[in-house]
Amino acid sequence: MSRFALGLSLACSSVAAANTASNGVLSLDSGGRVEVPHHPSQSTNSAVTIEFWVRMDSGMVQQYGRPFAKRHGSGGQFSVNMLPRSTSGVELFGISDLGGWTCPTNQWVHFATTWSSASQKHRVYINGEQVAETTTPAWAVSQWDGSLSFGDTGDFGTWRFQGRLDNIRYWNVERTRDQIRAHATHQLTPARAASIPGLIGSWTFDNLDAADGTGVNNGTARSGAVFALDAAWTGYSDCNLDSIPDAWQPGMGPLSLTAPVDGLSLLPGTTAVFTASVSGPASSYQWFKDGLPLIDNARISGSTTSTLQIVNVTDSDQGFYSAKIEGGCSTIETNAAPLSCKPIILQSAPAATPQKRTLALTLGVPANAPYTYAWRRNGVPIANLAGVYSGAFTNTLRILSPDFARGGTFDCVLTDVCGQTVSASTRVCLADFNLDTSVDDTDFVTFARDYDTLLCSDPAMSSGCFADFNNDTVVDDADFLLFAAAYNELLCP
Repeated sequence: MSRFALGLSLACSSVAAANTASNGVLSLDSGGRVEVPHHPSQSTNSAVTIEFWVRMDSGMVQQYGRPFAKRHGSGGQFSVNMLPRSTSGVELFGISDLGGWTCPTNQWVHFATTWSSASQKHRVYINGEQVAETTTPAWAVSQWDGSLSFGDTGDFGTWRFQGRLDNIRYWNVERTRDQIRAHATHQLTPARAASIPGLIGSWTFDNLDAADGTGVNNGTARSGAVFALDAAWTGYSDCNLDSIPDAWQPGMGPLSLTAPVDGLSLLPGTTAVFTASVSGPASSYQWFKDGLPLIDNARISGSTTSTLQIVNVTDSDQGFYSAKIEGGCSTIETNAAPLSCKPIILQSAPAATPQKRTLALTLGVPANAPYTYAWRRNGVPIANLAGVYSGAFTNTLRILSPDFARGGTFDCVLTDVCGQTVSASTRVCLADFNLDTSVDDTDFVTFARDYDTLLCSDPAMSSGCFADFNNDTVVDDADFLLFAAAYNELLCP
């Protein structure tokens, strides 16, 4: 899809902007069509160009859609076939079926297809760039005296197109890539359309009807087709005023972000790097912290480039970083990306776990993290206590006692020079095997099964052997006494 990336961004100024207030389009979001009765002028046979602006709905009800066709069923003169869920094609009956190209959905793009018996080439262009080509015989396009349709093809409803169309032009000449690009954003007045050689029909819909600018091939909306105002496609910029959208020229075009600026969570004393990724001719950058412009100093570099670097990150560097980029007639700002050097928890202890002697609650943190730790039980700081707790000031707390009353909700406060981070809590309760906050008959069934199994090494033993409360490798009478005490208490502490 990268070949369609050019030319899809809106810019701050545009030669075509004067047309935006009254830019009418054909809306086929709910289906329907414009039907243009047959006229001898439509019977081109040695060359053809079809071009229009299109915004195809990705959620088209039908798998297939024909925004422009002069055909009925499997016969006719030609059709443009756009498929939102696969590659698309253009059929010139008796000559070519050119497929293998894809049209973006839910956005305005310019489409064109050309052929002539002289070149023996059939081509497709998206946004002024060729995306498909095939060699064809020097035959004449099949002729048909049926209606020209924009949308569905009458009673052949399985090809109902859904989306919007504008600036439809139908030619009996093969237009070049440069001609297509040069005039894609121009609205043709009726006087101009009537004077251009080779132009069979021009439909701008600016009067909210299907009048042909040449005055010959007027159409009628049918089956739910409506006209609406939609200025979206006219916003393409032309900063160098050469009548070609800048986004379709190398090194030109409006700026656009190609990726957001990533937020950073780092260890104190390390280096932060922010990058503004843009497409288009960026001429200047300015980075900001919390909305205030940055300047280079002993620790900050690149404040006026695409990459900002801050070495030896500390508390004062925490905040939100963004960049303002200018280029041509465009100015854009990135998202505000956070920088934090508060403690980082890579992996939390489980949300709940049955209690047993030497149960370990461990927090995963970066290697060499300069943090202090303070574990808490039910919000109250705890200290190391022989036979009860160890590791109260490390990233691993060990609960040494199988005493039911030592259970509760545990968390840890991590601190460094940049601030504090509180871990997620872990609820610990002896004999609450199903972690439902009570020790009841369901837990008794589990204990009885493990008691009968006896050995923690037995493959039949429950995973973790949590019924071995005293951690002596067997589930025996000593564990039964502890279970009975917890069962009598019922509710976890």
